[in-house]
Amino acid sequence: MMSVNPFDIRSVLLARHAQHVVLIHFPIALFTAAVAFDYIAQWTKNLKLAAAAYFNLLLVYRPGNTLT
Repeated sequence: MMSVNPFDIRSVLLARHAQHVVLIHFPIALFTAAVAFDYIAQWTKNLKLAAAAYFNLLLVYRPGNTLT
């Protein structure tokens, strides 16, 4: 029986669980951070936080994202 080398870069990048984290959990975290930044920006009138919220939303909704 052949074992998988945990340090093989192909096995790390092509693992199903790694793709799930990047495609599902990371956009959800970015969206949550964008909402938090937007609420704080509205409350404090801080334009830099509003810009951070905007750019987080740009990263969540990118043109090649098949989930949106």
